[in-house]
Amino acid sequence: MAHFAELDETNIVKQVIVVHNNELLDENGNESEQKGIDFCVAHYGGTWVQTSYNGNLRFRFAGIGMFYDKVRNVFHWPKPKGIWRWDETTLNWEEIDPAYPSNWYWTMGSSDFFDRNMTEFVNKPNLKFLEIGSWVGTSAIEQVKNILTGANSTITCVDNWEDSKVEEYFDERTAPYADKIAKVKSDSKVWLEQNQDQRFDFIYIDGDHSAASIESDTRLSWPMLKVGGVMALDDVLLNDETTQANNAFVESVKDKSTIIENGYQVWLRKTTE
Repeated sequence: MAHFAELDETNIVKQVIVVHNNELLDENGNESEQKGIDFCVAHYGGTWVQTSYNGNLRFRFAGIGMFYDKVRNVFHWPKPKGIWRWDETTLNWEEIDPAYPSNWYWTMGSSDFFDRNMTEFVNKPNLKFLEIGSWVGTSAIEQVKNILTGANSTITCVDNWEDSKVEEYFDERTAPYADKIAKVKSDSKVWLEQNQDQRFDFIYIDGDHSAASIESDTRLSWPMLKVGGVMALDDVLLNDETTQANNAFVESVKDKSTIIENGYQVWLRKTTE
């Protein structure tokens, strides 16, 4: 399969789609980017450019919100707010401080997904959110600041924090929100198996990206999601393994859910038990 990114008028990536390799073949049977572009334009209109997971085409895989730099012929993120520097080696804006990056929430486009799909939860009381995989706490903090603003609304963060420095950074950054953020240091599969009686309004799956972990995290979390609640799966298009594992889960609950978003992240609303 091949991947093509649609660009808006300012060369910002709007979406990334999968195109079968057969659509890239020219009259001699060779793969041609132009053939793929012609296919995308014919079916969807717009402006397209090819991208790839392994980084051998335009430096990095295109993500929604990335900028296509025609001069360098690379994809990179526009400069975010804050203190940043341009790194000619990575061809990207790099956060100067701290040592453990907290900017991924914006640079990977997660903030855009949350902005589009979380308005229904803003300022509601007594909400219970669950996050599998928290790293340095960026997404949890943003949810507390912007979504879980209602009385008694909380988020439970489950992570094994194998890197002690990452855990220390999580603790430091989330300390001001201790009344809203419940930290659980545990293997996600073990914790989920032991807490099947709990119910959540929103569940964010961003843990270990192996197929086995994706399978257990999604399968065990689904019964814990309330009917009407929302589950978000991150990094679905990270590689073939993550795509296949997440797609298998989505297929398994297709009669019990509706798809809200379907791209680098997949968002599902649970419609029935």
